[in-house]
This record gives sequence, structure tokens and C-alpha cells, in this order.
Amino acid sequence: IRWRRVRAIGFLRCRETPQADFLVEAARRAEVLDAILRHLHGPERASWDLLVLTPWLESSANLPLMREWIDASRARRLERQASLVPVIPITETWDEFWKGRSYLFRKSRRGVLKRMQRLGNAEVECHRSDPGGDALRALFDVSDRSWKRAEGKAVTSREESKRFFRALTETAGRHDWLRLWILRVNGTPIATEYDLAQDGVVYALRADFDQSHASYSPGAYLEYHLLERLFEEGNRAYHAGPGSDTYKLRWTEEQRRCVTFIAFNRGWSTTLLWLTEGWALPRLGRVRDHLLKTRQAERA
Repeated sequence: IRWRRVRAIGFLRCRETPQADFLVEAARRAEVLDAILRHLHGPERASWDLLVLTPWLESSANLPLMREWIDASRARRLERQASLVPVIPITETWDEFWKGRSYLFRKSRRGVLKRMQRLGNAEVECHRSDPGGDALRALFDVSDRSWKRAEGKAVTSREESKRFFRALTETAGRHDWLRLWILRVNGTPIATEYDLAQDGVVYALRADFDQSHASYSPGAYLEYHLLERLFEEGNRAYHAGPGSDTYKLRWTEEQRRCVTFIAFNRGWSTTLLWLTEGWALPRLGRVRDHLLKTRQAERA
């Protein structure tokens, strides 16, 4: 970071992680966090420079306790926005929700449905388990034909990503967490979405579509039918994944904020790093923004 290498410890995560947290019993929340932090500031203090916890849901009940502990220990900390996650609360019927969308948005989605009908026989599947691996192979196939392949972001771009999703699918299927959606046209998969569900809340991890069918908007078609089914099944909410993308915000105005929480270990080098990141750079940014506004006003 900046001028030096640092050793950081944080949540286990991968590219598809929408949010992370400590998994603790509510009644023992303070006890568990205290034990973790005392360990890091005691026997393990010499092994790390930064505690980087991200993406941490700002509404987590653990976050206030973490702030209190760090402040009480007189350690330095920073918080930055990691992501915004659009959320669709499911509190009404699908028809009521659909009618609440704008006229132009509903018109554009009806156009998507008509285009897909011209392409062929479209079917949407939702797999809650995948004992034979067929659904996951379809996801790999679509990911391999997506625009992400050329940029090295496809699931199939790295062997470890494929291993991760195989393991996750097997575990999620056993616990009824898995929601693997596939759009097939004339039997061929052309769009997929990989979700996890618990307690009526569905979390989107990633979505892909066949780039050769981009003009038919297969992702939008799958999204429409996926949401319709989630409403019909009586789920409580759908988290659309990190990123305030325009297509997501057409479905909802509600967003959840995730933060990056950084705690600095004691020492002169980490204190200097905190002064740079938490004091100098924000002020320089405000000066830059002020100068840009002044120049724009002068030109106007």
C-alpha cells in the first residue's frame, strides 16, 4: 500500500462474495469478538499490520461492537464504502410489484419477452441440487461463451474457480441453499444465475449469458422470470449483488451499504500509513474537488 508492503488479515472471500461477517450466536456476540480481537492484539500481534474486513454489511450487529473495541484500545481505524447492494423487498404480490414499475420499464421488458419468443422455445429452470453435475456444467458452458471469458473473469477462466463452485454447489445443495437458474432456448443454455438462499432471502452471486445472443437480452429475460418466481414462492427479499447498475435500480430504489473496515496495528509505520490514508489523502481530495468546482464555475 503506497510505499510499503503490509501484512493484512481479513475475512475469507472470493470474487463472488457479496458480503462477509463473523458467524456468531447472538447471545455470545460480544464474548466471541472480544476473544478474536484479544488474540490478534496479544499472541498474534507481531504477525499482522492491518485488519481488513470487507465487504461488511453496515447493518451487521457485529460492526458496532468492533468499533467500540478498537476505539477502547486506542487503535486507529478507517471505514470506506465497499459496495452498494440493490435489494428488492418482497412484501406484496408479483402483480402489485410489477405494476409499481415505470411504464417505460414495463414496456422494455415486454419487448424482451417478445424477442425471446421469436428465438425459440424458452424454458427457465431452477435447480436446488445438482447431484449429477449437469446444471453446473451448463453454467460453465454459458460462462465460457460470455463476454467475461475474453477478460479472464469467467468461472472457467481459472481452475480454482471451477473447483470452488463444485464444492459450493455440493454443500449448498445438501442444505437447500442452492438456487441455480438456467435459461434454455430449444434445449441449449444461454443464460444462468447462481444464487444462494436462506431464511427466505435470496443472494445473487453471479450471472452470465451467451454473448452471441446478446441482442435478445437473455439475462433480462431470465431476471424477469426469476423474480416472478421468487415472489410467487413467498420469499422475503432478493439481494441483486454488489453494484448500483442501472438495470438493477430499475427494479428497486432500496440499497444496502457494505463497508471496508480497516484497523491499524500499533507501530510507527502503520501510524504513518493511517495518517496518509485517513488524514492526508481525504483532505487532498477535498481540495482537489473544491478547485475543480471553482474552475467549472469560472468557465460557466
